[in-house]
Amino acid sequence: MKKIKLFIPHAEIRIFVTDEMIKDFNECLEDVKHFMETGKVREGKEEIKFCGNCSWKDCKLIHTTDLIEIPLCSIPGLEEKMTELIREGE
Repeated sequence: MKKIKLFIPHAEIRIFVTDEMIKDFNECLEDVKHFMETGKVREGKEEIKFCGNCSWKDCKLIHTTDLIEIPLCSIPGLEEKMTELIREGE
């Protein structure tokens, strides 16, 4: 497991991610990037990475005021930290 630290005003968030989570995050980034650039799914794939079969699917924050779930993989600053982990693994 790898540890990611995110700093927000008045708090530090620590997230421990597995190799599978790193792989899924990278696959999702690549799929979405390719789809946004071309309007098509990457060659050799039937669809873009789907949240329902992702290792991040049960990792959520609860916004207590609005009572909504926020996917942990979408919090600000995480993409940059995950990209660093992905590059380290290459």
